[in-house]
Amino acid sequence: MSELKTIKGGTIKVVTSDPSTFYEGQVWYNITTSKLRLGSLASPDYSSGTWSIGGNTNSAYSEMSSTKYDTDDQMTRSQGTTAGNSETYNGTSWSTIPVGTFGSGYGAGMGTKDDYTYANGQGSTTGASTWNGASWSSAPNPNNARYDVASAGVSSTDGLIFGGNYYPPSTQQNHTEIYNGTTWTELNNMNTATRTYDGFGTSSSAISPTRGEPAQTLCESWNGTSWTAVSVLNTAINQAAGSGSSNADTLVFGGTDIASARIANTQSWDGVGWTNKNDLNAIISNHSASNNGTSSALSFLGFNGSTNPLSTEEWSGTGSITRTITTT
Repeated sequence: MSELKTIKGGTIKVVTSDPSTFYEGQVWYNITTSKLRLGSLASPDYSSGTWSIGGNTNSAYSEMSSTKYDTDDQMTRSQGTTAGNSETYNGTSWSTIPVGTFGSGYGAGMGTKDDYTYANGQGSTTGASTWNGASWSSAPNPNNARYDVASAGVSSTDGLIFGGNYYPPSTQQNHTEIYNGTTWTELNNMNTATRTYDGFGTSSSAISPTRGEPAQTLCESWNGTSWTAVSVLNTAINQAAGSGSSNADTLVFGGTDIASARIANTQSWDGVGWTNKNDLNAIISNHSASNNGTSSALSFLGFNGSTNPLSTEEWSGTGSITRTITTT
């Protein structure tokens, strides 16, 4: 078997903390975490970054649904607690768009700024509506009535909804459904029934970390077939928001902790573990989020304990990627 010294001309470096800069393919052993690490410069992700203030929304709401897989410049399609309220963001300012054919808050959204489906919502409804960039049209109803439901998906015809709550009586859900633009199909249930609030990724690679109630550290990962419990969050949260492109690339922020206090914490997930990152500028819960690939995210609206602020925060995540190497 070839040794690293023969291939790279050197032995593995032992460090007490991960280096801030490294070359492509560099390997080191972190004695503090007892992990063998691999560095990659391939693309930026959420491994570092900061929050900055963006443009205000036109109306104040909480529990808005938003796009899950934007590939344009932080565009967001939202539908709120008041039927049919929708706004879009161009990276600087928000503007209103036509209302949907189905409007109910606390639902789930999937897709991009011009290709978006919204489903379920307040009153444990089963309605759905699709936006094509110019107008809304009715979409087939999901199989299960619920609200506070999470979603993931790249388009209006390729998405996943999961978890949530049904009322009356209040009953947390574990149902998973996939949508192909024509029909909703039941898939394997989540391991733990819960209000999910938010989810991220695609229909074949998703994650559910913003769960409750009460606030939890529980996190489940979806591989296209089934859900698996993965490493717990550093801080128990619920009513939080987040952003991510897959079940190995996720950022969660804000929410309430186990004492029901609103927080500004930011945590990132790389498929192996959770890492604390720079906080939001303001505490917030019941807020919404949207993402732009793997380098930026958006946090907007919500409740700060006294009011529903109009403010928007923008995350700029840059830096190199480090992965933990599993050996046998």
